[in-house]
Amino acid sequence: MIGSPGAKGGLPADTVLTHTSTTITATLAAPASLPSGWTVVKGIIVVVKEQDPQTDTEYDMKTASDSATPFAPQVTGLTTATEYAVAAWLVYQRSALSTDLAYGPASFVLNTTP
Repeated sequence: MIGSPGAKGGLPADTVLTHTSTTITATLAAPASLPSGWTVVKGIIVVVKEQDPQTDTEYDMKTASDSATPFAPQVTGLTTATEYAVAAWLVYQRSALSTDLAYGPASFVLNTTP
């Protein structure tokens, strides 16, 4: 699974995953020194339930975003004691243009169990 391969020079985030029995949260921190004029727009998390890829069942995928510091998107309503693959990344605005965005490469964790 590739959550975000990174685009337009996006930088990787420092990511800390926490969880309860039905929730996974990714707290994302931008690198200490961003390029001049860059700001963080939001953090994104994607959670995919681990399952047999040979079945006809569609993947159970949930996403969330958070556009306020400390950028901690949270996915709730997960199944207790079930394994999930988790990817999280930051979206950056590179200039004053709201459409000038860069995407950091995803931090990826396999088999996280809430």
